[in-house]
Amino acid sequence: MRERGGASVRAAVLAFGACHRRLGEAAPDWERAKRHFARLIAVIAGAVPSQAAEHEAVHLLLAVDNVPGHRCPICVRPQAPLPRPPARAGGDLTDDERAEHAARLRGLLYLACPDAPAGALEYTAEAITERAAEPPAEAVPEAADLGRPRRPYSEDPLNLCGADLRGASLTAADLNHADAYGADLTCADLTGAELSGANLTGAGLGHAILSGADLTDANLSNATMSHANLTDTVLRDAALTDTDLRGALLCGAELTAADLTYADLTDANLTNAILTGADLTDAVLTGAVLAATTDLRAPE
Repeated sequence: MRERGGASVRAAVLAFGACHRRLGEAAPDWERAKRHFARLIAVIAGAVPSQAAEHEAVHLLLAVDNVPGHRCPICVRPQAPLPRPPARAGGDLTDDERAEHAARLRGLLYLACPDAPAGALEYTAEAITERAAEPPAEAVPEAADLGRPRRPYSEDPLNLCGADLRGASLTAADLNHADAYGADLTCADLTGAELSGANLTGAGLGHAILSGADLTDANLSNATMSHANLTDTVLRDAALTDTDLRGALLCGAELTAADLTYADLTDANLTNAILTGADLTDAVLTGAVLAATTDLRAPE
């Protein structure tokens, strides 16, 4: 990549390499950078390599190049597995594939520039997918706003719908009011994260760490949270309707007025959980540990 493209592309690739220095060394670790660039392409493409995905990956490097403090989005999601959908014949992206690529790019841009304005992340991702067929030369114009101060997500909602954030390190992240409908956060570390009012409907949170996170008023309906660590998590007024919580660790969780209708809590551990006013109608509690819970009402 260093030998291809114009000056802007070469500068962006060099900056990407600089994100991969070995401890105590000034020179970039180019082998690691190459591996991470290959994974970047695979994440965008859904593990099916394509020229469009490679173009989009270079566009992403160009977009974040001038954002102070940007980081490699692959470094932030170590060891995350890649999807393995069936391969498709070559050609232009379909509308559905373009939408999937945009969703993955939004997630990657967020990981690279977590302090960027939400609107800038979304518009930059869309602009990159629109130029997927073009060999990259310069950053898309929309990327100029990535370095601007961001407003609270309550005013400028963060769109992470359908984003691939598996294994991402998001400890203490500010995701209040984020829209992460259908996002894949499997095995993500969200310890102490702020997710008040977030939309996580249908999200994948299996084996995720949410210890000490604040999910007040969050919508987790139909989410997969099996074996998630929710120790001391605040789920006050959260919607957990039909949520898969099998084997989840909910010790000390605050579930006041939470809606757990039809939730599956098979083998979950709710020791010391606070369930004041929680609705457990038709919830499954087979094998659940309910020791020292507060105000548990038997499901009707």
